[in-house]
Amino acid sequence: MELARRVWWVFFLAALMLITLPFTVPGNTLLALKAGKMVLAVSSEGISRAVLLSLRVLGAVLAINLLTATSGFHGLMKGLRELRVPEIFVQLVEFTVRYLFVLSEEGRRMMIARRARAFQEGRSLLDRRTLSVLGHLLGVLFLRSAERSERVYQAMLARGLGKSLAKKKASRPPLRDLGWGISIAAFALVLRLSEPGGFLWETLLR
Repeated sequence: MELARRVWWVFFLAALMLITLPFTVPGNTLLALKAGKMVLAVSSEGISRAVLLSLRVLGAVLAINLLTATSGFHGLMKGLRELRVPEIFVQLVEFTVRYLFVLSEEGRRMMIARRARAFQEGRSLLDRRTLSVLGHLLGVLFLRSAERSERVYQAMLARGLGKSLAKKKASRPPLRDLGWGISIAAFALVLRLSEPGGFLWETLLR
C-alpha cells in the first residue's frame, strides 16, 4: 500500500501520455476518429512512445523508492558526501527535508486555530472569501517561516556553522560496492547495445 501511494501519480502521467501522444506523434495510422471536419488519427508510433516513456518513468520511480527504502535519508546524505557532492548542497537538502515537516506542522496548527474561530470554508476554492482567507494564511505562514529561518541561521552561526562547511575527507568506497557499480553499468551497456535501434554489433566490429 505504501508503494502504491508513492507511485500512483505515475499511472496518471501514463494515462495522460496515452491520451495525447497517439494523436500527436506521426506514423502509421491505426484508427481514425472523425469529429465533423476534423479527423484525429491514432498512430502506432505514438502508442509505442507513450508506453515506453511510461515504463521508463515507472522504472525510475521504483528505483528511487528502492534506494530510499533501503538506505534511509541519512544514508543517502552520507552517500552524497562520499561522492564528493559540495557540502553546502548536501546541507541545503538536509535542511529542506527537515523543515518541510516543521512548516507543515505550523500550517496544521494555523488551520486548527482557524477552525476554532468558527471559520466555515466555501463550497469550492473559487469562493472569494475562501481565497482571501487562504491567501492570508499562506502569507502569515511565509512570514513565520522567514522569522524562524533567521533565528535558526543565527543560532547555527553561534555554534560555528562556517567551520562545519569545511571540506571533509571522503573515504573510499569498498570493493564490493565498486564491483556492484561496474556490473550495473555493464548490464545497462549490454542492454543498450542489444536493443532494437541501438548500436549494432557489426558497426563495432568494423
